[in-house]
Amino acid sequence: MRLTPLFTLAAALSLSACGSKSDSPQSKEEVASEMKKAAKLKPGKYEMTMTVNKVDVPGMPPEAQAQMKQMMGQPQKMEYCLTPEKSQKGLQDMLSQMNGDCTYSNFDVSGAKITGAMACSAPTGGTMKSSMTGTATDETTDLRMQVEVTQPGMPATMKMESTMAMKRVGECAA
Repeated sequence: MRLTPLFTLAAALSLSACGSKSDSPQSKEEVASEMKKAAKLKPGKYEMTMTVNKVDVPGMPPEAQAQMKQMMGQPQKMEYCLTPEKSQKGLQDMLSQMNGDCTYSNFDVSGAKITGAMACSAPTGGTMKSSMTGTATDETTDLRMQVEVTQPGMPATMKMESTMAMKRVGECAA
């Protein structure tokens, strides 16, 4: 299963419980450095559920918007095995694979609580702004994300709210 950049970041955040207490912009390297200090998920088999809770596309006919909300509102589940090697690498490894011109800010971890924001520009001229809040332990993650996407040719900014819940469900199959 291929994850979109937003879902990749969300999954990556859940793997590392990243953080910083600064309100100023942070580089990818600064965020990765902070993440090294955070708790990591235990190796094992995990179940992740992504749900789009709200979609707002100004200018879209109400019927089409309702249909889109119904399609996107269905929980998407996947299971995966987090190896000991991947568990130790955490988010800094995943961040290095992200493409696009992104800035990060407001990352903070206080105990199990997580907050953070990023803004990305695409080569096509589009932009994406997202913010995340939630909790993470060494076996579970619950994140709420808010995203705003603007694309050239779109009459308005699309707004979306989603949740990601992840939990360890056992050992990986041999």
